[in-house]
Amino acid sequence: MANVVYNVNGGVYVPGRAYDWAFRARVVNYWMDHGQHPWLADGAGLSFDAIAALPGFQCDGRTVKSYVHRFLATGEFAELPRGGHRSSPPTLSYPQLVYLRCITRVHKFMTLADYVNTIRVELGIHTSEPAVCRALHYLKLTRKKKVTVAQEKFTWTNLNKYVMYRLWQKGVSIMGAPQCTRANLVFIDEFAVKTSSCVPDVGRCAANTVLTDVGQYVPSTKLNWISAMTAHGMLPVTWGFPNGVGLGNGFSAPLFELWFINVLLPSLWQGAIVVLDNAKFHRKDSLRAAGAIFDVEVVFVPSYSPELNPIEWAFGYIKFEIARHWRHVRADPFNEIPRIIFGVPPLSCSRWVTGCGYEL
Repeated sequence: MANVVYNVNGGVYVPGRAYDWAFRARVVNYWMDHGQHPWLADGAGLSFDAIAALPGFQCDGRTVKSYVHRFLATGEFAELPRGGHRSSPPTLSYPQLVYLRCITRVHKFMTLADYVNTIRVELGIHTSEPAVCRALHYLKLTRKKKVTVAQEKFTWTNLNKYVMYRLWQKGVSIMGAPQCTRANLVFIDEFAVKTSSCVPDVGRCAANTVLTDVGQYVPSTKLNWISAMTAHGMLPVTWGFPNGVGLGNGFSAPLFELWFINVLLPSLWQGAIVVLDNAKFHRKDSLRAAGAIFDVEVVFVPSYSPELNPIEWAFGYIKFEIARHWRHVRADPFNEIPRIIFGVPPLSCSRWVTGCGYEL
């Protein structure tokens, strides 16, 4: 093979073609027309090694296989070219990093290809797997941390609850649980926003000098928010308050129950099913007793299972928009943040509910 380089680990590559979008597109298109397809029983067509040896490609068979598998998994040849012959995916900015942290909390076992595809579909941004990998390391969302959470999640007791919850999602009658119907589900959760950290402070200085002034100091204010979502959009029951106001610092059981009983329950209909997580301030007996007065059922997802609560996806979208409009949020957070919350597209809410397994 001409113009082939061998690296120190024994691998081979063709310089200039490893991240060339047009080259990957030619390889995948040729495989679609002349390659061996797994769904064909006769096995006719060229193998990966045979395609790699053709004069127009001259690469390794494993390279062709990786390009084809990426196309079958994501529907993309590679990252799209930007301003040149070779692809130069942009570095993820602060709003995308916030969204990346939120979707990692929801789905802890996503591959890099899953991250790239999700960012492309949800945000319309084409990035690369190496860029996502660097962003995860920057956010300290390493594999070790994910494995630790997985070990806590998949204990025998919690795994049994997880399986029973999945069966309940599919319509199986579980003793003591209401019938799962998509139209009656209401998902609630909490999130916090620091007004001073909506965007990192930046400044300018001359070359070879130290930056000493980054602008006017803005005091840090942490705002706590409680929201509710259905398959048709966000409910107008959002409640926000700063730290140190009311009962304790942040969320507390009496404060949450005050919102639950006086704001949420009167706005729901009879037969509604409220789905929430197992936070310490969610006292199950008190919430179920209050829901019974309004003929509302309360269901708790298994521990360490935010992927079963689609409002986590909505929070990722909300924090992405907060980071985008950080100047307005800093100026008037108690008006701007509710505007962003109620601006979540209803179609996205329906899609997130379906993606978490609530299809009935």
